[in-house]
Amino acid sequence: WWMWTFGGGMDVIQAPTGPTAAGYRMRAGLATSTDGIVWTKRPANTPTGGLIDYDPEDAFAAWPNGLHEGDAMLLYYTAVKLNARGPFRSLRAVSTDGGASWRKEGHLTFAGATPVWEEMGIMTRQIIENPLGQGGKWLMIYTALEKDTMKRSIALATSSDGMMWKRLRDRPIFEVGPAGAWDGGGVAAPQLLVKGRDLYLYYHAFPVKEREEAWPKGIGLAIAKGGDLSRFERVPAQV
Repeated sequence: WWMWTFGGGMDVIQAPTGPTAAGYRMRAGLATSTDGIVWTKRPANTPTGGLIDYDPEDAFAAWPNGLHEGDAMLLYYTAVKLNARGPFRSLRAVSTDGGASWRKEGHLTFAGATPVWEEMGIMTRQIIENPLGQGGKWLMIYTALEKDTMKRSIALATSSDGMMWKRLRDRPIFEVGPAGAWDGGGVAAPQLLVKGRDLYLYYHAFPVKEREEAWPKGIGLAIAKGGDLSRFERVPAQV
């Protein structure tokens, strides 16, 4: 088993979406396991042991998503300018020696104009081989960030080469719940699982600020029966 990780040091900086705090100077990491319980970190050939370092002008290189393509390993990650609110940028690095060293390949680009609901960029993503039967070889399900409200929603894009992407729809496939719901403040960090003809969407969410004490952050599930991307239905938790 392989687990892509990230962590931050104790340097204090201005968080892009929050207050000044330690822990935001983040780097991507990798751990492996034979049983999924006991994990071993695999440091790269860098001064810190992280897979890659952030550029001098950036706050971090974090939220990694890794995959294999032939003999190469591809690492997608997020960066944002130091002391900036955004926009968040998605980048890619490649390794041909099993993850010991990485070469940065640059920013991901998108066809067409950036929509309003994504003007502040992409925070997190999952990239998998495309199971939908439409678009390119790769499917990216990602957290889009709106500029004015910083609202998070979930959208899809496809690509043939993993660098140039095309949005699959002209709006997010999954958005926040009602204002009083536990996921009414934002939905993010999506993970898509294909089960037969159905699509299972696991996501992180949080309530609006006024409801934070009543509704904690958590993980939700929504299912698109028959792969219908326009109808992800939330599954209520059994508590």
